[in-house]
Order: sequence, then structure tokens, then C-alpha cells
Amino acid sequence: MSYPSINPSWVSPERFEEYLQAAHMNKELADALYVWNARASAALFELIHHFEVLLRNTIVRVLETVPPQKNGIPGTPWIQQSAQVFDVVRRLKTRQ
Repeated sequence: MSYPSINPSWVSPERFEEYLQAAHMNKELADALYVWNARASAALFELIHHFEVLLRNTIVRVLETVPPQKNGIPGTPWIQQSAQVFDVVRRLKTRQ
């Protein structure tokens, strides 16, 4: 597999130095390590995306089971229930 050469204008010398040291100062190997790291990072974004969606949906499902609290956070439908939020919106509109 061929790897593109790293352009030093967009990778700081300090950042690339880590790769050079890992590659025992072999520039071609350091380039390959840098590109491999970028590709591995990109591949992880898909996993992170799926985990974020799973986590967010789980949090919402759990919060939807919490009954309304008298001292709940105003304006959050998962705590106050949407009917209460609509009631507040209606009352605010009548004040205008």
C-alpha cells in the first residue's frame, strides 16, 4: 500500500516529530504512520457517531419515564411533560 508524502506546511514539525521518533527517524515510515493514524481516527468516527446516538436516545428514554417535578428545570419537556410546556407558551402569548 502506498502512502502520500506528508506536507510539512500543514503538519507542524513538533507534531510530526512524534511520528519520526516512532519510525526511528525514517521519513517514509513516519509519513505512513501519520496517514495510518489519520485513517484509523476517521474509522473511529463512525463508531463514535453510533455510540453518541445510542447514548442520547437512551438518556431521552430514561428521562421520559421521570415524572414531572415541582422544582423541575423550566422548558424541558422530558421533565415537565410537553402539555405543561404548551401551557406555559399559551400563558406567555396571552401576556403580549
